[in-house]
Amino acid sequence: MIENFPFPLNYNKTPVEPDGNPTRENCDKINNNYFPAYDATWACSSSLGRVYNNYNGLLDKMSAYWAEVARNFVDSPFVIGFELMNEPFPGDIYPNVFIMIPPIANRFYLQPFYNTLNKAIRAVDKKHLVFFQPVTWESFPFFEYFGFSESPGGEDYKNKSVLAFHNSVDENL
Repeated sequence: MIENFPFPLNYNKTPVEPDGNPTRENCDKINNNYFPAYDATWACSSSLGRVYNNYNGLLDKMSAYWAEVARNFVDSPFVIGFELMNEPFPGDIYPNVFIMIPPIANRFYLQPFYNTLNKAIRAVDKKHLVFFQPVTWESFPFFEYFGFSESPGGEDYKNKSVLAFHNSVDENL
């Protein structure tokens, strides 16, 4: 068992149920129920940065996954589209904290990421929608500009792409 949790959180053993899993209530007690702080840990942040930067082929593997999902659902009348990532974090913030500025993260990390996944999906499915999201703290007035210069796949797929905007603003801010 790891005795410390990566910065910026402290690790406290979370009580578990007989099945070995913590309850939702116990998870909510961790870090005063401020779940977004996990994204800023070195472990999570650097791991996601490695996906975006295709470290050891991680993005290639994620692309293959999405191609397989698309292949399995290409003819399904019950699927309207594919959401590539819910509430994305900018990636590895430790070498470059400026990627916490949403338009920078969206343009230089998420847009190429979404284009890569879109290309894999479109190789097998040209008809379903692709849903993509900016980082989720866009609601502040100085972050209204998203930073994307095009939707995934550019002009060829602009009518098959959906900006799935939503945010998770802390009501205490």
